[in-house]
Amino acid sequence: MKTSERIYIVPRWAGIVFGAAVLAIFVLGYFAHGFGGLPQTLVISFVVAGIVALIQTNDNLRGVLVVACHSQPVPAGSEVILEVALRNSSARERLGLRVRLREGWRLQGGAWVAVLRPGGTETIRIRVPTTRRGCFPHPPLWVSSDLPFGLCFAWKFFAACGEYVVYPRPLGKPLAAVFSGAGESGQELRKGSDDISSHRPYAAGDLLSRLDWRVFAKSGKLLVKTFDSVDGRRIPLRWEDTAFLGDPEARLEQLSFWVAECSRNRQPFELHLGPSFRHLSETNPAACHAALAAFQP
Repeated sequence: MKTSERIYIVPRWAGIVFGAAVLAIFVLGYFAHGFGGLPQTLVISFVVAGIVALIQTNDNLRGVLVVACHSQPVPAGSEVILEVALRNSSARERLGLRVRLREGWRLQGGAWVAVLRPGGTETIRIRVPTTRRGCFPHPPLWVSSDLPFGLCFAWKFFAACGEYVVYPRPLGKPLAAVFSGAGESGQELRKGSDDISSHRPYAAGDLLSRLDWRVFAKSGKLLVKTFDSVDGRRIPLRWEDTAFLGDPEARLEQLSFWVAECSRNRQPFELHLGPSFRHLSETNPAACHAALAAFQP
């Protein structure tokens, strides 16, 4: 995270009331005694106390740094959990820190850190709702505090660095129903795709090209061929094989469903999103999710 030691500070309502009370004592003491004796002592004492509160609130943020901000890819519509690492690089503990996200001029969400020990690091989690797929920059962070006296409010600003990934929701037909070797148009299977690992009963919506006609000729049973691999290679999950859906977002959701299905069943796969994209596999699921999130048909 990009940061600086610049700290901003303003009085809270308690500080404004405190200042108004000191001013009232000054005015009353001036007109009653010409500003001397007890009123003068009280005013000077309160002014010194206010300055000390200002300095202490400012110092409570000095040395506080956001050193990392990470998140795991999530499907659209769920919450991203930002893991923010907060470090105290000073020699004194910091109290009552609050970390929030800044959206424009609004502050939202946030987490509370009661005590941050000298040289220590605390990891907090902030939830961010999502509505659509994409790769989004981490929102700016505010770290604030009004301790130790509560008269002032101080904050530090940390600019965004890095991004979080929201991939398409995994929705669609199972891989067995629409194998990547044959599209809805009834294309012939690629060479080597007759290596069948198992069968399952035919269900409405299955491609007729996936029926095992040999079994049907012998027994009259409608069984669909399923595959674990093709010629010992990874199952190819291709953008072209989702053309039967039409809508680009639905096609991406189908690919996301297949990636999730293969990962759940521990089946090797290759994700093909066109010639401009490097083929991805189950060895790097985060890269697969990022590619689906950023893909522009």
